[in-house]
Amino acid sequence: MAWATQGNVYHDPEKGEITGDGPVDPAVGEGIERMGHGDPALYKAADPGPWVISHHAGGLINSIVKKRSPYSDFFDRWKRGRKVGGLEMEGSEKQEKQWERPDENNDFRISFAELQRMRLRKLQCKLVKHVSDIKKTGRESAGWEEDLETYIKAVQDYDYMVNCSQLQRDPFLVSGERKIDSYVIHSIMDDLRKDDFGPPIPVDSPWEAGNQPIGGTRNDNVAKSWINGFKERIVIAAVAGLFLIGPMWLMVLRNTLYTSLGSTTGFVTAFGIVMAWFLEKPKEVMSGTAAYAAVLVVFVGLANRTEADERVYI
Repeated sequence: MAWATQGNVYHDPEKGEITGDGPVDPAVGEGIERMGHGDPALYKAADPGPWVISHHAGGLINSIVKKRSPYSDFFDRWKRGRKVGGLEMEGSEKQEKQWERPDENNDFRISFAELQRMRLRKLQCKLVKHVSDIKKTGRESAGWEEDLETYIKAVQDYDYMVNCSQLQRDPFLVSGERKIDSYVIHSIMDDLRKDDFGPPIPVDSPWEAGNQPIGGTRNDNVAKSWINGFKERIVIAAVAGLFLIGPMWLMVLRNTLYTSLGSTTGFVTAFGIVMAWFLEKPKEVMSGTAAYAAVLVVFVGLANRTEADERVYI
């Protein structure tokens, strides 16, 4: 059987045209004839690489746009007015400092995480082919153990990349809001046009005006980590105080049984939802909610005792 290709269309003399991605050879054509359906690029004899690229190409590069805020213009002017101290720079480093973005409000972002997803997809295709061989022949497929080990390691690496996405400076993103990253992108890929991409991703401003190392410096990371942790602790303290002071004020100002029971029910329910949102283990959610309910029960008892004493006094 003779097969021919034209773009992404595969011509079968008997069945006509079959669309698909990637290269094809006679073995692939015969495979399609046996299956009667499927993508030629994913058959056993084909390299899944072209199909994987077409499947993930949209996530490799994206357009970004500066997200404006009421203070954006002030911070932009302040950053442009800052002087870079230190020794006089020479050569390419000085050129990087003097370089300006082609567009101050629009740039691009490259995702290395998408490359890892491409790698995972290729490994997945290889493992599926191993399983297909084992099913058809009843024998071990050559190299399946190595491919499985590589796949497991790739999944672990991707989990690490997901954790890094929580950092303030994700090292697996080459993003245009960082000046040095924008310099690298436009120096290597000078043919990028924002009209070639979909809707841009909004990125908070102000964008960086200086050249920061990948991942930031250790001192800056420690300082930023402490500041972020301090802000988080302040928020937690405020929420905890609200959950304790709020029902206390209600029970004191409106000293009735129904007010005490209603406020206790509402605040305990809200506290349980908050615990379920932030905690992962059900045991921790249960113990935290029970401890908070015990505190409010004390308030209810005091409120009822005060109300009973007032009635006796009257």
